[in-house]
Amino acid sequence: MGGLTLDLRPGAGLGAFNLGMPVCEAFAYVEQHRSFFDVVHVKYNDEVRFVLFQDVSLSD
Repeated sequence: MGGLTLDLRPGAGLGAFNLGMPVCEAFAYVEQHRSFFDVVHVKYNDEVRFVLFQDVSLSD
């Protein structure tokens, strides 16, 4: 497994991912570029109403 290198843009985003970008766009990007991402984990808390927080891990 190789490493994944993404450009960090403080306050703006990471690689092709932008802060505030719709989740469906982020998932579409990951799906279209499967060779870049070995494993993708998506975690969310459905117990807190009206707050959307997701943690997406792009590696093992």
